[in-house]
Amino acid sequence: MSEQKDNSLYKVLGVLGGIVVLYLLFGGFFLSLVGKSGSSLFSSPIAKAEFLSNFEIWITGAEYKIKFSLQDNNLNYIRSSGTATLTIYDSNSKILYKGTKNIYSSDFEDYYIIVSPSESTGTKKTYGSYTILKSLVSKSIGFATAELKFTTPENKQLESKLESVYVEQYTDEEIKQISENEYNKNCKTINQVRNMFPFEITLIKLGKFSSYYLYTQKDTFRIDLKVKNYSPERQYFVSDVVIVDDKNNQYEMTYGGTFNMGYIYPNVIQTGSILFDPLKSTATKVRIIITKSSYPNDIVWQFDITL
Repeated sequence: MSEQKDNSLYKVLGVLGGIVVLYLLFGGFFLSLVGKSGSSLFSSPIAKAEFLSNFEIWITGAEYKIKFSLQDNNLNYIRSSGTATLTIYDSNSKILYKGTKNIYSSDFEDYYIIVSPSESTGTKKTYGSYTILKSLVSKSIGFATAELKFTTPENKQLESKLESVYVEQYTDEEIKQISENEYNKNCKTINQVRNMFPFEITLIKLGKFSSYYLYTQKDTFRIDLKVKNYSPERQYFVSDVVIVDDKNNQYEMTYGGTFNMGYIYPNVIQTGSILFDPLKSTATKVRIIITKSSYPNDIVWQFDITL
């Protein structure tokens, strides 16, 4: 009986000795493989961002909130650090905002979206988000376009564009002032005077004029006049104002000017603008013809201007 116990003990010791020998022979090799890979041989590869999706931007209080998702090649939602560069511009490509934000994995949250009543938990989507102050984004006339570029840790750029983005709008008074400032910046000052009874007419300036209505830009050609009635009686201003360019194109008055085309009383000076259809790009000179119906002959004031 004691002899059988001794044999069993020898067998156990033999197995343990074999394990020790195998470890000494192959353990170092196994550990070297793990060291070279930097992780367990059985771990899954880290998913990398390949697509930028679900880009949204909206105003909330005094801030704009930006949300987006990152997805891998299998369209699985993932979290990743990186940098997000947001650019917002208006319909004339004017930059309203451009800025870069560092993004961290902790900036992402899971949301469960229920599409149908039969779903109990909903579909999971992962969003990254951040905010910017509303005061950093210039106002706009009409909707804007936003572009988001996300740079991954591997320096890969992912992009998404969102059109018809609502940004803070200019008021009506601010829009009028913008139109006026643009006109004064680009117009040509003339200050030529034509004197023919009963009016002294000064052509002050002229140029392209842009106005905005319902987020739509309308371009016209504008002239600014100063008119004095130096007769002893009230006089109806004129019956017609036209422009003829050096390529024999004729331009009629259009609505929107500020000059009152009614009666002007003695010694009253009236100023204002008259608008016309846009000039052809080929025009280099214009003749402005102001006509007042009179008997037996019409009275005509004429200005020849090089643009």
